[in-house]
Amino acid sequence: MAQVSVVEAGKFAPYTVEVDEEGDVLAQLQGLVGGHIEVVQPHGIPRIMNKVVLVVDEEGVLKDLPFNALAADMAGQPIVGTALVLNVGVLK
Repeated sequence: MAQVSVVEAGKFAPYTVEVDEEGDVLAQLQGLVGGHIEVVQPHGIPRIMNKVVLVVDEEGVLKDLPFNALAADMAGQPIVGTALVLNVGVLK
């Protein structure tokens, strides 16, 4: 099991859920964000040193999802909808 932090739009603190790495990880992540996923690199951390990524709904803007200030601050770019923060190894 891998721990994933869930950062919801309009909320001030993330919460943690577990993802079964033996199961269909893609389907689990898609269920948490509500659609197809897009991986976003956190802002200010060189990619080679980065151990975490943000996962968001790739169609969030088209779906008119609400702005997620906390996730946008982490990403250094506008993020809408629910974002997940997870270890890059979960995406293998």
